[in-house]
Amino acid sequence: MIQEVMYDKLRPKAQEWLYSTEFREMAALTARLSQQIDSQLGISKTAEDYLLDDRRIHLARLLGDARGFDYGLTATGQEVERAVEGIKNLLHDETFSRPADKQLVCLLSNLYLAAKQNKRQLISIRLRRGKSVPEQYNPSGTTFSMLEKLVKALARHDLIVHVPGNFAREAGYNSHLPRIVAFDELTHFLDEQCGWHFGLLRFHEKTETVQLKSEKDAEGQRHLIPYTPSQEIAKQQQLLAQYNRFIMNQRVMIPGFLDMIPDLIHTRRVFNNNSWQSHGRLYGGRYQQLNEDLRSKITINGEPTVELDIKSCHPTMAYAEVGIDWYRQSNQDIYQREGVTSWPRDLVKRCISTLFNAKSRQSAVSSLYDKQREEGIVEVAGMVSYKGWATDLVDDCFNSFSDLQPLFYEERGNHFMYKEGNICMSVIEACVHHQIPVLTLHDSFICRKEDEPVVLKQIELAFSKEVGVKCLVN
Repeated sequence: MIQEVMYDKLRPKAQEWLYSTEFREMAALTARLSQQIDSQLGISKTAEDYLLDDRRIHLARLLGDARGFDYGLTATGQEVERAVEGIKNLLHDETFSRPADKQLVCLLSNLYLAAKQNKRQLISIRLRRGKSVPEQYNPSGTTFSMLEKLVKALARHDLIVHVPGNFAREAGYNSHLPRIVAFDELTHFLDEQCGWHFGLLRFHEKTETVQLKSEKDAEGQRHLIPYTPSQEIAKQQQLLAQYNRFIMNQRVMIPGFLDMIPDLIHTRRVFNNNSWQSHGRLYGGRYQQLNEDLRSKITINGEPTVELDIKSCHPTMAYAEVGIDWYRQSNQDIYQREGVTSWPRDLVKRCISTLFNAKSRQSAVSSLYDKQREEGIVEVAGMVSYKGWATDLVDDCFNSFSDLQPLFYEERGNHFMYKEGNICMSVIEACVHHQIPVLTLHDSFICRKEDEPVVLKQIELAFSKEVGVKCLVN
């Protein structure tokens, strides 16, 4: 939840961006209606209480939807040089050394890209002083201390929103890294006075394609770990570099704020827990953050696309581990097993995923309550929340999926994601060989409609090779 004192300390312009006057007026109307309804039920709360609750939820969602800062992003051209000098002139009360220029370009590139793709999305960024990002992942030589100096200077001049770290920290809640986003004044300056455009942005040639991250620290954050690649990891680095070069030569258009805009895609494979067998999913591109409806509007080289989804991917893998080839023996939807049919499918799906990832029954229940508090998952699924719903859901799913009980509470999620990553690597390798542009989204793939038969075959082959059973692709 958001600490009110932290919000109140922000600059007025930042407060308005985060929680606008228009939004407050709508919230005030809703608060009055809620107060009237609840008072009839004997619930005593002031309109101000409802407004504060609404603001906490709104800000928590805004912070939670942030994209990560990309240390490999940069821009080149005379327009970029003009921007660096122009920004330094605007920040005339600050002194910056020459090495700060590359870091400023990296920061501006991140702010500009985010603003062009989704002007209401914040960027999470680490600003704590101390050890910088390992050189292997940091082609611009960015340091936390210099980023902090640049961010605070831009914020003082009302060019960006800067939400300090630990903005959401309270007992029992997760803290947050700092968040930033460009005001329109900054993007207008870059566009109109410096001549910036999307084509200036690119990824540094030394941007790492395979990342290794640590286990979570006390604040729930993972850190990049330098490594010497084995022969297998070097092979993956080369494949992803080849894939990225191929995709950069395709025109991938995604829905923007008002119109279709180009996506900037640099795919990386990310491993967690200091292990080459943990997680291993592929990340890259704004398209991965779009909802299903918006993804359906993506075009590749001016042509419409189709999304091919591996149905019930993780449960299918789990059944394979206990010796069951689900889709060779049944056409039944895995999430509609007897015993859970009274629950919305989306809640069953989320619960099963939680059971694979959780350490215990209690942590699974707590995780579902956390998601309800943050996202309202019960109401989104079309159900009315009640006391003890998460416990009932966990127990119903555990009992109804008795075949999978040996895998529940075993933190198997990262293992299944690792297999997903292997499948994605196989599919992109085959598609690059056939010169077919394909976008990966963990357990689904986006391609041109004309390429659907070939991509579908490659997905089925890759899944069968990796998991050893048949998959169903929608």
